[in-house]
Amino acid sequence: MSKNNKTTHHQINGDESFAELIQGVVPYKKLVNQIQIKKIRQSKVKRRFPNDEAVGWDDYLPAAELLDYKKPGVQDRVTRRLKRGTYPINRELDLHGLRLSEARVCLSHFLNTAQEQKAICVLIIHGKGLNSRSAKSVLRPNVRNWLSQDERVLAFTQAPKSLGADGATYVLLRGARTP
Repeated sequence: MSKNNKTTHHQINGDESFAELIQGVVPYKKLVNQIQIKKIRQSKVKRRFPNDEAVGWDDYLPAAELLDYKKPGVQDRVTRRLKRGTYPINRELDLHGLRLSEARVCLSHFLNTAQEQKAICVLIIHGKGLNSRSAKSVLRPNVRNWLSQDERVLAFTQAPKSLGADGATYVLLRGARTP
């Protein structure tokens, strides 16, 4: 390609070497490196979801991490269906790479939007924590703790292997209430 973006066609002969064919080709410059991508994502999250949004979740983690949860009154049959994956996933949220404060706001906003759109079952991808500094998951226990405190959540369980296993959580939401 020339500098004025006009394509030049070149007839390939069998006598030319690969080095001759690529003569004058310049490497593609990476426009954005991985660190800049992460900063862009985080800035978009901060701009879209302000931190002053009120979320009434307690950050105290229980001694044992929650794997499954159901609100009192939810039938065992419903939680068995959720574990089997018989509820279709209506929406999905990926929290990879977010800080706890950002994940908290995103999760709250996501649950509000999902309930407004009358979603019944959602998938929250939080990761397994393999790349965290402490080599322990930070998002997973906090996300599950927040979900257990939310009034919109009826039940949740670990996703099946095909959808991330312990790196994702299936969530069953309460039906949207009309004001």
